[in-house]
Amino acid sequence: PLCDELESINYKRPPTDQLVGVLGRIPSHSVRAPRPLLNIDVDDEKNSDLEGEDGEEKKPHLGRTRAIRSLLLHIENAWTVLLEIEDLETISRNQIDSNRDYFNKASLLEKTKERMAVLFDMLHVETPNYIHKPLNSESRFFYPEDEFFITLSTIPKGSKFMSRVVCTLFPQYLLAVTYAYMRNLLVMATSPRNLEEEEHLSKIFGVIRSAIFNFGFSDIMIAFQCIVNCHNEERLI
Repeated sequence: PLCDELESINYKRPPTDQLVGVLGRIPSHSVRAPRPLLNIDVDDEKNSDLEGEDGEEKKPHLGRTRAIRSLLLHIENAWTVLLEIEDLETISRNQIDSNRDYFNKASLLEKTKERMAVLFDMLHVETPNYIHKPLNSESRFFYPEDEFFITLSTIPKGSKFMSRVVCTLFPQYLLAVTYAYMRNLLVMATSPRNLEEEEHLSKIFGVIRSAIFNFGFSDIMIAFQCIVNCHNEERLI
């Protein structure tokens, strides 16, 4: 036949680098809900402007930009841990539904606890010193220990991340997160956000509102005490 006499034609596409301008590849261990890669391109011309005659005035802006990039990278690393936990929970649910022991249940639970502890540490939910009130009245945060976690929760990528985290946290960790949000309720309510971020915030407080009914009476009283002690502005009402 004529097709046997013709040589096969191999079409070759020019090679492209898929990692140009991005932080890295989508994690291969999770195929559910792939996330956009973080763009960390830096414009050299803009950076050179920061070192000009008025560079002293632009240094604070440069510092904030670097801090936000560092926070975004931290959230990206925390996303990986969260996906591992969600995968472990999926394996556990599927095992229960199928009534088959593909994996050791105790081993799965222990691994989930281990990764959950790592994730909670990455949130930096600190317990402030309630005895001594902060001296810096100009800060947005009543306690400086809350600055990292609340900042993480109010930026776009962080609010989406936390809307997934609160659905996964064990009760003792969710309680600590609830206290932090109650201490900074005004900051959370007045932070500028778009419609998508508003949905994420609504989801976060929806989970917390449902979880409060499962907290002990003393835990609920502490949460309300956080609101009373850390807020004295009419905007909260």
